[in-house]
Amino acid sequence: MKKRAVTVIVGVFLSVLVIGGILFGSAVYDIRHHHFDGNDYSSVSWKLDGDVATVTGNGEMIPFYKVWNFYVWEREQVNPFYSLAEHLYKEFPVRKIVIGKGITGLEEYYNPLSHCTNLTEIVVEEGNPYLTVVDNVLFNKDKTVLLAYPKGSKATSYSVPHGVTEIGSDAFSETTELQSVSLPESITKIGYFAFAGCDGLREVGLPEGLTTIGTSAFLGCRTLEEIVLPDSLSSLENCAFSGCQKLTSVFIPAGLTKIEESTFADCPSLIEFKTATDSESFCAMDGILFNKDRTVLVRFPEGMPGNIYHVPEGVKEIADSAFEGCRNLPYVFLPETLLRIGDGAFLNCESLRGVTIPDSVQRIETAAFEDCRMLTEAIIGKGVTYIGTEAFYNNPKLKTVTLSANVKEIGSNAFGFCNGAIGYGSPLPGFTLRCEENTAAQAYAEKNDVPFEILSDES
Repeated sequence: MKKRAVTVIVGVFLSVLVIGGILFGSAVYDIRHHHFDGNDYSSVSWKLDGDVATVTGNGEMIPFYKVWNFYVWEREQVNPFYSLAEHLYKEFPVRKIVIGKGITGLEEYYNPLSHCTNLTEIVVEEGNPYLTVVDNVLFNKDKTVLLAYPKGSKATSYSVPHGVTEIGSDAFSETTELQSVSLPESITKIGYFAFAGCDGLREVGLPEGLTTIGTSAFLGCRTLEEIVLPDSLSSLENCAFSGCQKLTSVFIPAGLTKIEESTFADCPSLIEFKTATDSESFCAMDGILFNKDRTVLVRFPEGMPGNIYHVPEGVKEIADSAFEGCRNLPYVFLPETLLRIGDGAFLNCESLRGVTIPDSVQRIETAAFEDCRMLTEAIIGKGVTYIGTEAFYNNPKLKTVTLSANVKEIGSNAFGFCNGAIGYGSPLPGFTLRCEENTAAQAYAEKNDVPFEILSDES
């Protein structure tokens, strides 16, 4: 009887798999070959027929995965073909796309064509009043904004037509064959991720008149060797040139007034910054970038030779991400004039072995020394009142830190935690926080189950 019951259960289970396979297998087939309405916030639909996509409806084009993710994602737990659907998402097959006359543009922050890595042909239906195509490149109707370059193109160079004022978000991203792009003098803005992941891009001339380079615009352009920023440029946004691994030198023009964090992170070949003599915002000293009066260290070149650096007296702030990713710098000495160590200032400085934070420092910001995997000693000055979240997170060789009673606030995972056996936020084996009784440091240790030692009067 027991054997028969097991047989029935197995039979039912197999039947469920077969029925599920038929139902959800056809769903994957539908996703690839049939028409789906957009979700609640869009009236745009995609139809896939082999490697040809047709987009119809009214409004901005949204990415294909936003149209169908509700249809498939909701069935993740019961769909035996879920992994196949995931594969389809990652290996999107579209070679040609036909854009209907009611499509007004592309969703700005999720360019729907950025995922189409095989795309070689773009067609806009006749009568569309919003979009046009020139040489398989998508523009807005008056050709002032370049919206999308076909990522499957084998061309190694491209000249943006005169009159274009903006390179749209993700417009060229992941176009791996491009080696050079010529920009006209009319360009004023390069959007988010515009050239991100263009592995083969070796040169791009930035014209005078350019005022904005968006977040991650050249992220991961690994073969880009040199960049000359025009005088018209006023700011550089987050990660604008992060991951440009062959970039060796950067010239900062007089008009540039703002450089955001991680702009030049993960640039291991960068050995120097140069600045215009008439810049009112920045100066370079021995290849290192400071603000004009040298009170803020803005960025240390990641590839600069040498293993010891003394931050000059007079510097009051280590800027956000200033030393981020400087993996070959084991010793940095901080001056008595320093007041603040910024967000991620020494993030991922893998060779940093010890740090003495002078009594003048008041704030150690979020992730300031995160992922400093060789750090064995951190002496925290008595003037520190604030220590940010994850300030000393994932420093596996740091076994003890002493904090004074002046510390009033400590963020989560600041000390005593690492990426360990249970993943993010694992307790750091062997770590002890040394502190005075009835202080914020003791409260932090007790709240987070961090081992601590109360300092004696003689300590």
